[in-house]
Amino acid sequence: MYRKFRQLPQAAGFTLIELMVTVTVIAILLTIGVPSFTNLVKNNRITASSNDLIGTLQFARAEAVRTGSAVGVRPDPAGIARGIVVWADDDGDGAKNGAEQDLREVHIPAVAPFIVVAGGSASPNFSFRGSGQTSLGTSLVLQLCDDRDGERGRQITVLASGVIGSSQIICGGSAS
Repeated sequence: MYRKFRQLPQAAGFTLIELMVTVTVIAILLTIGVPSFTNLVKNNRITASSNDLIGTLQFARAEAVRTGSAVGVRPDPAGIARGIVVWADDDGDGAKNGAEQDLREVHIPAVAPFIVVAGGSASPNFSFRGSGQTSLGTSLVLQLCDDRDGERGRQITVLASGVIGSSQIICGGSAS
């Protein structure tokens, strides 16, 4: 007599080898992807901070032309590395007085890029006149970089005529 064996149901799931191969592939992808993502985030911070500063400088110039009076730009109280403040310079003296109103502030977070005034540039404390020109005798050059050597940063140039430009630069490392 033949004995009838009961057939076991097919097992569903993954084998240990399949699971190990999958984990290895994921580890390789993360090893390649995470540093690239970190660079992407840092580059986006530089671009966003640069755009905020340019927008604020353009606002200051437009406000000066619109009102026909001086609009001042000065470093953030924490220093130029942390941003700028725009105010209505009602008396046109280039200094912020108690009665003069702040119009806009741009703060650069501590984890974001730092701003430095490039060598040979004028003070970051200046005004846009009602004509759109600045009180600067020369150009003001602001550089936005982070702590990575040889990486791209942004350079913002404010000409004495009031024209504001931006370009990419190669940064030289962290500022002290």
